[in-house]
Amino acid sequence: RMQVESEPVLMALKDVAIASAEGHVARSRWLPRVDAEVFAGYLPWDLRQIGPGSPMVGGKLVAKIDLFSGFDTLHERRELEAKRLRAEAELKQQVLASTSDMENAYRRILTVQKRVDLEEKNEDRAEKYYKAVMNEYRRGVKNSSDLRQAADMLAEATLRHQQYKFDFLNSRLDLEKALGGPVETEASSDHHSPRQ
Repeated sequence: RMQVESEPVLMALKDVAIASAEGHVARSRWLPRVDAEVFAGYLPWDLRQIGPGSPMVGGKLVAKIDLFSGFDTLHERRELEAKRLRAEAELKQQVLASTSDMENAYRRILTVQKRVDLEEKNEDRAEKYYKAVMNEYRRGVKNSSDLRQAADMLAEATLRHQQYKFDFLNSRLDLEKALGGPVETEASSDHHSPRQ
């Protein structure tokens, strides 16, 4: 998919196609050119066939070959061949770089996904602890400092969870950028995980 949709790889592929086309054009200049001439109607004496029923139509093929062009075409051809080889090398390098970017983004998204799951569990625990402290505070067992501490723990856990969800979305954007298009996702609680 990366080789079909990734923008840097597509640009490198187009450079290779352009260099190949330019090379074909340069090679075609070495080939002989063939021209056809057709005569009809009254033919000159040198083109007439002698005999009864000789046709009044004639023609000839003329082939032209450039035997010497001052080595202009040879040097141009070598230069375009080098350009094609350079474009192919850049394409291979771009594929390797894009593959590396994609693998790094995928590993990062999996790591962040695990952290999102962990922080979600931490937030659930902090919320249960806060509710328990709130119940005890209403009965007079816990004081306001205990309630404030439980509320702070819940706020920190919620903030950490949201930050890692944001990191997950950024990692997903990096993966989509490396692939050159959107990544299919499937729901995992209230966030999305990449399909392997």
